[in-house]
Amino acid sequence: SRDGFTQGNCVSGTNCPSGYLKPESGSSFCDACFSSCKTCQTTENTGCVECIDAHLKITVTHGSEGYEQGQCIPGASCPTQFYKLPDNQSCGACFQGCMSCEDGQQ
Repeated sequence: SRDGFTQGNCVSGTNCPSGYLKPESGSSFCDACFSSCKTCQTTENTGCVECIDAHLKITVTHGSEGYEQGQCIPGASCPTQFYKLPDNQSCGACFQGCMSCEDGQQ
């Protein structure tokens, strides 16, 4: 169950509730987003558009930090090799090789 919905529940209208995704046009079913996603474009852990509370979204990565773009991570601080973006809800990757930074520049 997620936000009061369980598998097999019917929803009114053409959109799925927050935390769910309508997988293809013409479908009458909603698939649950990955558990850390508030809204998503796929059900994978890297398909988050927005994160649930107390999570930050990885939006820019070089691929070597152990995180992937579109992933939501728990906490209020960005991990090592990332910096918090101005929206205060997401993290971007530091310049390659930097362990910390204020922006993605060298």
